Amino acid sequence: MRPMTIYTGMVVFAAMAVTCMAQSPNWVAQLGNLAQDTTNVRETMKQVEPHDKQFFAERLLRAVKTIPLAQEDKSARFANVAHELVAGAQNIEEKQSTLSTIFSKADPRYLSGISDTLASGLEITKNGISEDAFLGIATNVIASVTDRTAGDPDALTRVTMATATFLRAAGARDSVKDAILASLGTSGFADQVREVVVAAANGNYEPMLAANEAAKALSPQWYVGRTSPPGEPLLHPVGSFYSFSRMTGVDGLSFGGVDAIPSAAQPYYGQNIKKKKPKMYLRPIPDENGRFQMVIR
Repeated sequence: MRPMTIYTGMVVFAAMAVTCMAQSPNWVAQLGNLAQDTTNVRETMKQVEPHDKQFFAERLLRAVKTIPLAQEDKSARFANVAHELVAGAQNIEEKQSTLSTIFSKADPRYLSGISDTLASGLEITKNGISEDAFLGIATNVIASVTDRTAGDPDALTRVTMATATFLRAAGARDSVKDAILASLGTSGFADQVREVVVAAANGNYEPMLAANEAAKALSPQWYVGRTSPPGEPLLHPVGSFYSFSRMTGVDGLSFGGVDAIPSAAQPYYGQNIKKKKPKMYLRPIPDENGRFQMVIR
């Protein structure tokens, strides 16, 4: 057998590179545009292979995180993207996986706005599902987030906000809320979540943040802004498009519409709840190499 020459090796390497490029999903090149303008997120999701759907969601959330925006706009953008990802999921199983990815991978600083938006879309009556069906979805998502965030320094925040979202979506159904809380289990971590989640569901995030700080979480800030969810029932099959806009705030309301859920963000609207650790920010002006630098403020 003839030994491989340098020329032959170069040809083989080039062929492998071309093959890898050819196999790269078409949606990868669209992530930047989708993070800036979410209008086509649902349509793009139709082009994503089923086994890549959660990778797509995670990459899009990561793209949103890198955009240099004011915090209010960043909060609204994350909420918008989260809504479109869940709305674009094709069936209940895919929606559950997408919700798990959102709470496990989105920037934890902006989970308040995400929760505001998703709680509205997940509301039981709005989706026309039974309490048992809703409970099944809620417990599956929360269990998945708990499993996926094991070892994450912000696990308490992520699991608490996932749980708080479903508590709010349950409305006045106390039996459903009790079942959700019971599903957390009997571990020490579950007890921590139960201690702070009811307050978080009612808009008081300070107990959760204090507990997260005690757990040496890395996330040094928590931003709470108001968002205006479209009011779309997110547990329905993919259907009509609902517009998304940020609420300017009228008479203290943050959702609008007769089926609106009172905003859990209202007590701290537009504020940062800061911890003592230094925060890493993306500098809004690119350096001489065209890249955004991380600076400590």
